[in-house]
Amino acid sequence: MSHWTNTYETHGRLIYEVDADVYQNQNLTNKEMDYVKMFLPTYPSPILDLACGIGRHAFAMADMSYMVIAVDKSLFFLSIALEKMKSRRYVEFHEGDARKLEFRSDFFPTVTILGNSFGYFRDAENEKILREVFRVLKVGGTLIFDVVDRERCLQKIIPYTHQSIETASFGIVSDERWKKWDSDRRTLCCRKRHSNDERVLLETDYEIRLYEGGEIQQILLSIGFGHVSMTKCEYESNLGLMSNRLMMVASTPNAHPPHHNLAAS
Repeated sequence: MSHWTNTYETHGRLIYEVDADVYQNQNLTNKEMDYVKMFLPTYPSPILDLACGIGRHAFAMADMSYMVIAVDKSLFFLSIALEKMKSRRYVEFHEGDARKLEFRSDFFPTVTILGNSFGYFRDAENEKILREVFRVLKVGGTLIFDVVDRERCLQKIIPYTHQSIETASFGIVSDERWKKWDSDRRTLCCRKRHSNDERVLLETDYEIRLYEGGEIQQILLSIGFGHVSMTKCEYESNLGLMSNRLMMVASTPNAHPPHHNLAAS
């Protein structure tokens, strides 16, 4: 069975237009980057932006004169990014899976995973992403990523929401979402259904693994990262899971342990 994240490819246009409050929200991107730039290196360097989507953060970092290499699984989202690049600074975009990066080890000074793009697989697969990041980071490199603030999320969770959204390609879309917390698996179980007057456009179940800050810190340390810091970030209140996040910043130590299973570009 294909993973639900494949809907970003099969229904990319629909998701892009229904979730315009994220993908087409420059104020949100600016606020996210206000947090991120506190931790970016002060010199131009290759930054690897994983799960880059339409390039919101990649372009923002390129505008700050960083060289950016950006990776995403969705060819549709990458096509939007490439179209945007006609009027933006250059970013090197790649199709790829963050769980198996096609870059050599010890290559990037900085890696970012932004916009609430972490936690959508089972624990082992989520940790595989972090291990791949550790592999491709240079000695003394930095990982900057955000996750849902679990404590705040569970305080504000609404089991069912419905709104009507006007889109350019699908008319008025009924956007229904269900959420239920599974405390045993520490996972938010979700369903969303998008429909218009003609038909159901998309209906899919998905899960988000919600981590406590201390839990994700321990995972990073167990992988081999050195210092790990955490900053609470607040955004627009109408953004659901994206309203409250934890910005995690982890650095690699001065020397890596031996690598296993190395990938090469």
